[in-house]
Amino acid sequence: MVERRYPPLRFSYAINQINHKLERDKVMKNELVVLKNGKMIVTSIELVEQINIFRGQIENKPKLSHYDLLKIIRDEFEEEINEGKISCVTYKDKKGEKRPMYHLTTSQAKQILARESKTVRKALIIYIEKLEDFIREKSSANWQTARAIGKEVRLNATDTIRDKLIPLAIEQGSKNYSKLYLTYSKLVNSTLKINNDVRNDLPYHYLMAIDMLERIIENVIDAEVEKGTYYKEIYQICKAKCQIAADLSFLPKLESLA
Repeated sequence: MVERRYPPLRFSYAINQINHKLERDKVMKNELVVLKNGKMIVTSIELVEQINIFRGQIENKPKLSHYDLLKIIRDEFEEEINEGKISCVTYKDKKGEKRPMYHLTTSQAKQILARESKTVRKALIIYIEKLEDFIREKSSANWQTARAIGKEVRLNATDTIRDKLIPLAIEQGSKNYSKLYLTYSKLVNSTLKINNDVRNDLPYHYLMAIDMLERIIENVIDAEVEKGTYYKEIYQICKAKCQIAADLSFLPKLESLA
């Protein structure tokens, strides 16, 4: 099969693409940089994948094989490997066969990138450093507190749906009232353009936005149920207010590469 080749990107444009990719990875459980025993770790498998992405985007260069990256790592860190300071572990390839790979610190991964061209190296270092910043943010007291508060707020909103909205919907003739929980959960996700299974991997400002929207939903339901507003109209009111709040938050888009 002939590999498709694309024109290289200008470096400035590639940096913009890095920012889009970074946001994509934040909500897709990025695994390039992971926290292990308090240290930020990069696997050689993930590193070679990212090297090839940026090689193709920036310079249209041939791919680097994982086998060749292992040789570079062994050459660059021969002393550290012999002393057991860099560990070689195994993973299963697509055929289910065990293959070797290395766990590197982010500083070691950046050292390996010295073998790459200046533009690829710069782009990947920027990308890794931004991921490091995100992992630090996720480990911070502010992020942990926001996640805990968010869970409590969501429970309160769920209780309001159960205790107030559903009884009103039943009274007004709804046959699908049990779906209201999912309906309002999807409302928050669609407003912020996120998936339901990524809340543990969102940056702090998105956690705060979710918290805000769920508080809006809880308060709107409280007020409108008290008035006896038709339950479907309550949803439309919530949707409109959530969209206004999201627009005013000026959140960066979490979008994938085109």
